[in-house]
Amino acid sequence: MDQNWDFVQQEINNSPASRSAIYVYFYNESVPDEVRSAAEGRPCFKDVVFICKKIPFTNDDRRREATKQDFAEFPREWAAFQANQPQEGVSGTPLRVWPLMTQSMVKEAATQGLHTVEQLAEMPDNAMQRMGPAWGALRVKARDWLLNAKSSAVLFQLRDENQKLRAEMETLKQMVVKQATELGHPAQIAATSVGLTEAPKKRRGRPPKNPPPEA
Repeated sequence: MDQNWDFVQQEINNSPASRSAIYVYFYNESVPDEVRSAAEGRPCFKDVVFICKKIPFTNDDRRREATKQDFAEFPREWAAFQANQPQEGVSGTPLRVWPLMTQSMVKEAATQGLHTVEQLAEMPDNAMQRMGPAWGALRVKARDWLLNAKSSAVLFQLRDENQKLRAEMETLKQMVVKQATELGHPAQIAATSVGLTEAPKKRRGRPPKNPPPEA
């Protein structure tokens, strides 16, 4: 059990993105309130927010009182907890919407604390063995799917940035032409200076000879 946690913790330290390999959720835990108990002379309790970190496909988990660092590290789960909403699958792509998963497979995975494609892709070998070879094949497909999705996201981002740059250049050109017109400069010259239109091409060859003087 400790070997599983040592592996996951090492992966998280090396790459923060690997924290998707664990299932995290917040919950309220009733703990003794020693101050009130001593003051009122009877057992008193208070609700404290705890965090649970569970390795999918295993029975391993860690539970303790949550800290501000936990809230910052897992903001989506924390926001879902505060809104009294389900925390399963809020970080990542839920398995229930992944086309390769059937309803029975989603339920089977949920019993092991597995809720997202990212969790499936990040699972170490020793945590996958108990589920059988079919889940190992799904892990490979999950990694390929996420890689393709990331590549598409980068392409869309570059395309959006290119369109934004073109729009900014067009706005700049129009501003230059407007200012040149207001200053009395020909719009054609101003437009050419910022590349709005093509500059007139120079003729090649020798310049024409001057006509002979009349007698």
